Amino acid sequence: MKKFKANKELASILFKQGFVDTTSQRDKIKGKQSFKMSVRARKSIYFDYDTIKIIKGYHITESTMSLTEEQLKIILLYFKLPTSDSNIFESTDGFKINYAIDKLKSLQKELLLLSDIESKSKKFKKKYRIADLYNSIVF
Repeated sequence: MKKFKANKELASILFKQGFVDTTSQRDKIKGKQSFKMSVRARKSIYFDYDTIKIIKGYHITESTMSLTEEQLKIILLYFKLPTSDSNIFESTDGFKINYAIDKLKSLQKELLLLSDIESKSKKFKKKYRIADLYNSIVF
């Protein structure tokens, strides 16, 4: 399984997924980088030298040295979803990769069990939308 580190390869994947570079001049001098879905977005991915940090607002919610493909995919899903949908992946401590992966697996199992009657509900449509976006992420 491929591992992604805070480097140009991961930055290239983020750009292809629609992220923009929001790194300050000060951080550029230090060799750090910051990426957001838009300049004004609250959520960001921050390369702090070799560490990949997930930040929401001013709080670091997750920090890791490398990411597997599954972990990267769940992070991309979290950033691409609107806040109303992405909140499902936040624990009481904010976004945590393993918690989000468990939530997604639970959501996918739930979709398989739901009947046609429930497929018209808002809850089903939200879960389907999340699962569909996850499956469409390719890098």
